[in-house]
Amino acid sequence: MYMQELGRQLLRRWYEDIVDSNGKTVYVVRPAGPEESEKGADFFIVSNELESKYLKIKTDKTTKDNNLVSLELYKENDQLEIGEAMQTFPDYFFYWIYPTAELLYWNPSELNPYLMKQVIEIKNFFSHTIKIEKSELLETGLVRSHTISGNLLQDILEKNN
Repeated sequence: MYMQELGRQLLRRWYEDIVDSNGKTVYVVRPAGPEESEKGADFFIVSNELESKYLKIKTDKTTKDNNLVSLELYKENDQLEIGEAMQTFPDYFFYWIYPTAELLYWNPSELNPYLMKQVIEIKNFFSHTIKIEKSELLETGLVRSHTISGNLLQDILEKNN
């Protein structure tokens, strides 16, 4: 859970540090409430133009070495259950490749049809972690990559060591 908390701190600070051309903060970030959290959100953000979004983040330390993004699916009582990366309540899902400065992000509603095609190809599916090459996800155009500032990354990692 320690790494997940680091990811939450990173995402929150990244949004809180965004400023417009006048130097004004663009986003207000608050932790998701209990009901929102239960639906899969970590944060609720509101922009200075009153646009709002729900966000979720996962921190993964293995992607740095193997370039595979892990997404979970489960089958219980003939019902397919999705893991956190595929929940559609959050507007955006962020995937921090710990301890690098790279954040992948996507809209789960847009990416899920692509992922479901991957699942259909798996025979005897019960419970599975789908591991997809990072480059393959980026090639879909549905997954984007952002490099956070080195200062923010260093600050988050140093404060928590």
